[in-house]
Amino acid sequence: VVALLIFSMLICLERFGVIRTSTKTSSPDLTMTGFSDEVSTTAECLLLTSSQADATDQNALSEMEFVLDNMKVSYEVYNVDDGSYTNELKKFSKAVITVQDWDFLGTGITAVQSWVNNGGSLMNCVQPERTANFNAMTAQIGIASISYEMTTVNGLKPAAGFMIGADGNTSFSIGDGEENPGDVFYEVTLDDSSVVHVGTDDGHTQFLWERSYGNGKYILLNDPMGDRHNRGFLCAAYTCMSDDYLWPVIE
Repeated sequence: VVALLIFSMLICLERFGVIRTSTKTSSPDLTMTGFSDEVSTTAECLLLTSSQADATDQNALSEMEFVLDNMKVSYEVYNVDDGSYTNELKKFSKAVITVQDWDFLGTGITAVQSWVNNGGSLMNCVQPERTANFNAMTAQIGIASISYEMTTVNGLKPAAGFMIGADGNTSFSIGDGEENPGDVFYEVTLDDSSVVHVGTDDGHTQFLWERSYGNGKYILLNDPMGDRHNRGFLCAAYTCMSDDYLWPVIE
């Protein structure tokens, strides 16, 4: 767990640790007056939750809120139970599913698919359950095949350039056997259109990938954790929803 936390922090630092400095030595001209454009109050991201959410879902939502707060990303949390969330979704370009059971989204899941096809970006922050809505979307989210058997993963392998020092061949331990077992993931095979950002040491499954769909994209985390040790991966996954993403750190 400690190793995973360190690995997660490295990813967060790599993808968001951009420090801005200035080499100018002259004083600014304070006699000039200017006005900035009006600041938009529209939130950037919609977090989808449900009143039926269990403790794991609630924890995943809390962690996603923590991550977005620290990234200074504006968001709204919306309950999907009444079905009107599909109208709310149209106001956003990014959304995050924070529940394991995608059947909570109901028949509105088809509107979600259309929203992605028209340019929206959708990610999950906790491992989904094998429900009807999830199974109906497997092809869209890049899954060519998925086993009903789960697989234990002891190491994660980030793609070259995805984090500091990543060469596409080095894996980072998240478990070392019986005393400290790894995490249990779905065993999936992805289609050729999927882009894997973090794989696993044995290659039997994948951890984080993206899949284009129409004008939008899906970002998938095959991740059962949903806790504080996963924050760096949530940061990294969120940035994948944008073509370019800079996270400035002010000293």
